[in-house]
Amino acid sequence: MMAAEKLARSSKPLLATGFRIRRFNAALETDGPVSATLLATCLEKVLGVESVIATDMGFERVLQKGLQAADVKHSRVIGLPADSELSRRVFTNFVEEESPDLSVAIERPAANKLNVYHNAVGEDVSSLHAPLDKLLEWLRWNKVPLVAFGDGGNEVGMGLVMDAVQKHVEYGGVCRCGCGGGIASNTGCDVLVVSSFSDLGVYGTMALMQESMLDLAIDKLGDVMKVLVDAGCVDARKGLGYLGVDGLSLEGIKSIVHLLRSVSRSDAQLL
Repeated sequence: MMAAEKLARSSKPLLATGFRIRRFNAALETDGPVSATLLATCLEKVLGVESVIATDMGFERVLQKGLQAADVKHSRVIGLPADSELSRRVFTNFVEEESPDLSVAIERPAANKLNVYHNAVGEDVSSLHAPLDKLLEWLRWNKVPLVAFGDGGNEVGMGLVMDAVQKHVEYGGVCRCGCGGGIASNTGCDVLVVSSFSDLGVYGTMALMQESMLDLAIDKLGDVMKVLVDAGCVDARKGLGYLGVDGLSLEGIKSIVHLLRSVSRSDAQLL
């Protein structure tokens, strides 16, 4: 509920997403870009709020194609380089020009306590990603709240539950890259939403905002996912060409979103 409230109050949200999958030629996985695109779509078309999506430099076109597939006119995408100093300069210029009032991280990698980024199987993927976690953390220090969506423990925001990740998640405490720090994220947040994969947490949050948001999300989900997959995004489990997220098919995801919409329209009360 807190994530929905913060999104509903925001007039200049920054959405950060993009986790590159090493074994599939470092392509972006579908988890994150799909829901970030749909969230930006719903914010613009339902609430009249323009978003900026931040991702790794070189993948701006991929996310922009997703926005175009949803017929989004004003929200846009920025890319940040992996080099920390260059990334800081680009980000600082963006913040000075745009003054975002909310950061939203969706399945975005975060470094561990030793400043090493890992994938879910404990491999070092630091060279593949811009240090968006550090930049979002800097924004948070400057009073811009951070809402984070994660699933595996190595994403932005999951530092809030670092002890649990280190104890219960495979490679959480001890990774395979040799750094000795495990995959557990060292970046916290103001509001953390954890789900079986991050996109589902976004859809659940949208269900708590306005009914029409999920109507629009269901309507655009297939087109957005198809365009993103055609542009190079991959299912982290099934690989290239598969229309799904973390092994769950597009139709399966639609079924869950339909269920969320039904629950949000029922008289059921939260316990």
